[in-house]
Amino acid sequence: MTQRAISLPFVFNSAGEIGYSTDEKKIIQDRIVLALMTRFGERVMRPDFGSDVYLSLWEDLNSAIGVVKLAATTCFANWFPYLTFLDAKGNVTPDGVLEVEITYKRALENISETVRLKTSFLSRSGDLLQEARSGQ
Repeated sequence: MTQRAISLPFVFNSAGEIGYSTDEKKIIQDRIVLALMTRFGERVMRPDFGSDVYLSLWEDLNSAIGVVKLAATTCFANWFPYLTFLDAKGNVTPDGVLEVEITYKRALENISETVRLKTSFLSRSGDLLQEARSGQ
């Protein structure tokens, strides 16, 4: 049976209805991004949903990648039992955006897939060094 999920980013189709996606890979990647980029307590009815990825904003590159790896490992264990977290690699673009590539595989499959997250850095005092970028 084909899965169907609300398209992210949220859109309306030409008939004015909520847009849906049936692409299984996109649905899984949207769910991963949603879980990783949601802070604990942000969802009122599910306060334990999310991760601590946002803590990476105040760290240098190596520490930030470590924070993302730990958060992703926990998030995958809690919310994606049908996926295996493999690795997280990151780099900083010339304009200061932290790009993290999360590698995972589906259970019983030998093919790894990736999803990319983009975020920005803040100083320890909370000053914005670079605005967050949206998109992939």
